[in-house]
Amino acid sequence: MARTLPRIDLAPPERRELDRIVRADTSEQRAVLRARIVLLANEILSTQKIMNMLDVSKPVVVKWRSRFAKYRLDGLRDAPGMGRPRIHGPDIRLKIATEAPHLPEGTTHWSTRDLAEHIGGVSHVTVHRVLAAEKIKPHPQEMWLNSQAPDFEAKQAEIIGLYLDPPENALVLCVDEKTGVQALGRKAPDKPVRPGTAARREFEYVRHGTKSEVGCLGGSRGHSYRLLL
Repeated sequence: MARTLPRIDLAPPERRELDRIVRADTSEQRAVLRARIVLLANEILSTQKIMNMLDVSKPVVVKWRSRFAKYRLDGLRDAPGMGRPRIHGPDIRLKIATEAPHLPEGTTHWSTRDLAEHIGGVSHVTVHRVLAAEKIKPHPQEMWLNSQAPDFEAKQAEIIGLYLDPPENALVLCVDEKTGVQALGRKAPDKPVRPGTAARREFEYVRHGTKSEVGCLGGSRGHSYRLLL
């Protein structure tokens, strides 16, 4: 005789949490599957229908439906001790996390292989997993800008307004200098990568021996004519 499965009646907070798990891009697929099983069970669908909709076996549906009925949301988490034990202890993981922000001399970023070789005794796959778990991203870089102009907001609104609503019969051009061929220096030192925060660089720079270019008046054959301050 078939066993009668417990009825699933979700409270509003439980439904919101399960919906969040299903929609979140960062949710693990196994967590999404378990949440979907419970959501479908809440709609009083049969085990067979849930199996067909999610393409899973009967034991999977029965297991997570029963665990939710008994332990609620806590029942959808893995039991302690499940999964493969970590090969490397917290000391190695800490060393990887603390060494990643300190860039090697003569280069801009660590590769996972170079960092693994630098640490010693770990693979580049382990380095990648630790950095991902600690939300350390050595390659992205953000920039910041602190304007000293007292009327910066007014100027900003004027420029943005020019782009959004240009004058009639007017052509709006944006011209930027080639920073790669100028002798530039940052006004503040770079800030290294930290867990959950990309490396940051001061937006403003100091020109060494060059002039400020504030607009393009015209040009031909690859040459431009600029208004210089």
